[in-house]
Amino acid sequence: MAISTLDEALAAVRRLCKKLDPQASDADVWRRYYEGEQPLKFASSEWREWFGEQYAGFSDNWCASVVDATAERQRWTGFRPYGDKKADTDLGRVMRTNGADIDFGLAATEAQYARRAFMTVWGNPDDESTPVVDFDSPTQMVVEYESGSRRKRRAALKRWTDEDGVTHVTLYTPENIWKFTQGSALFLPSSLAMDWRPRVSDEPWPLPNPMNVVPVVEIANRTTLIGNPLSAISGVAAMQDAINLIWSHLFTASDFAALPQRVILGAQLPKIPVLDENGQKVGEKVIDLPEANIKRIMNLEGPDADIKEWSPAKMDGFLEVISTGVNHIANQTRTPAYYMMGGTTFANIGAEAIKALDAGLVQKVKNLNDVQSDALREGAVLICKAQGNEAKAKAMAAGAVEYADIEIRSDAQLADSLTKYHSIGFPFEWLAKQKISDPEELAWVMEKWEKQQADPTMERMARDLGGSLTGAVDGNTGGDPGSGGPAV
Repeated sequence: MAISTLDEALAAVRRLCKKLDPQASDADVWRRYYEGEQPLKFASSEWREWFGEQYAGFSDNWCASVVDATAERQRWTGFRPYGDKKADTDLGRVMRTNGADIDFGLAATEAQYARRAFMTVWGNPDDESTPVVDFDSPTQMVVEYESGSRRKRRAALKRWTDEDGVTHVTLYTPENIWKFTQGSALFLPSSLAMDWRPRVSDEPWPLPNPMNVVPVVEIANRTTLIGNPLSAISGVAAMQDAINLIWSHLFTASDFAALPQRVILGAQLPKIPVLDENGQKVGEKVIDLPEANIKRIMNLEGPDADIKEWSPAKMDGFLEVISTGVNHIANQTRTPAYYMMGGTTFANIGAEAIKALDAGLVQKVKNLNDVQSDALREGAVLICKAQGNEAKAKAMAAGAVEYADIEIRSDAQLADSLTKYHSIGFPFEWLAKQKISDPEELAWVMEKWEKQQADPTMERMARDLGGSLTGAVDGNTGGDPGSGGPAV
């Protein structure tokens, strides 16, 4: 149902604000876990009363490691419209002009821990060829879908508060963009504090939407066919809380029992006389033990007085539990163990072992790229629409999003792999693309390579080497052209 009147727009604003409130609250919880602001849970009320405040603010933060291990391998490189064999350089230009090559990494990180992030595209009145691309947090943006659809967007709303404490919203619909400002209780009577009023500037109000589609797309983390996207750390939080509690117990035990303790048996506590104003003894009081310790005072009374010593407590048990908890987090989230366990454990690990440890994370990132490519592809469609290029928008709707290589490989490993691919006939451009993710740099390399192949000196060298270079140019595997033999 179209939102075409002021009353319908205000109803949509109130409805989406109610949807945004719990979404923003949930996102804020996971943000605090990601940033290490984690509550100390699972402690008894007695323990919390004595020691809770002592460890406020401490966290052994593994949530960030889980998120960052995935996010640092998600690097968008380009868009390829359907039917094209190369990434579209103009779409890449628009994204990079808007800093989206950097901001997508921020959005991908936030989407992991906060379930989702958002991408907005709008026309640029100063440069029609370069639409404005922006990314938003789930604490400020929410999307509403048509009933029964997970993709068709009915409306979107962005809400923020400025430095004066005034709240603003922008309602995005396929037909119009509605802008409102909310009265601030600091400046208006309480009866008017919640009223929305139009936010008018020198543009039409409401602002017509020439793209005829909601210009906001949701970049979701792991999704299900029904329900909300999942946070990457929602399943980690309980173990994270347990690890923090064990650390606090270790610190407490260390404070009380990490050093040898001495006890006096069979002796009365040392006392000092209590004097009146005339200096006459009127009684005795037990000496303050901390004062005695500082002044190095010791007084043993009684024939059976003796000094005994308690051995320091062993802390190994605490550390074993913490290590087991970290290992559980690594296994549950498919985070390679070398991200979670430092020291000498993985100092001399080989390349094949790293590849095996990486397998789970690599597949996890591939799956996440598949999910989020749908949103990025729709974002590219919006860019084409904002440029007025409906033909490219249609091609991009069935196009592809390209990413940098997910796997971590040394130059030696990559060279060995590409040599083997070359030996079975893979073209040079495909081989170069495995090393060079930036489309502009790849185009430059291909241009230089083609000039190199056309150079008479190179042609003569190719003949002298038995056609190995010619074979590479022609797509053959080396030896005599078309022979299929190995390259020299």
